[in-house]
Amino acid sequence: AAKLTKCSKCQKLTFRSVYHYHNNYGTQIAGTSLHGTSLQETDFILKNLMIVFGNESRGISDEIKKIIEKEIKIPSFHKGDNNTDSLNIASAAAIICWEFMRRRNNYSK
Repeated sequence: AAKLTKCSKCQKLTFRSVYHYHNNYGTQIAGTSLHGTSLQETDFILKNLMIVFGNESRGISDEIKKIIEKEIKIPSFHKGDNNTDSLNIASAAAIICWEFMRRRNNYSK
């Protein structure tokens, strides 16, 4: 079964492959979104978790959005008009993977 043991593989996925993991392995699917729950406030099962990141200009495809169970966002630290709506995808992936690895390590102690 697929397990989250480390952020070891980033790849471009098709709807078919995401759907396969969801149905065959009970993989929980989270997606990044400007309208999601703040990363600090999310509650995830840390096994069998797939995080889908959309590209910076188009986001996550509508097809994949249909099977995403939870939407998450990286909260902004700016107030007022200087709010940043998005991060580079590599930066966002690094922040989110770090947070989930931190949680996994804390829960296993």
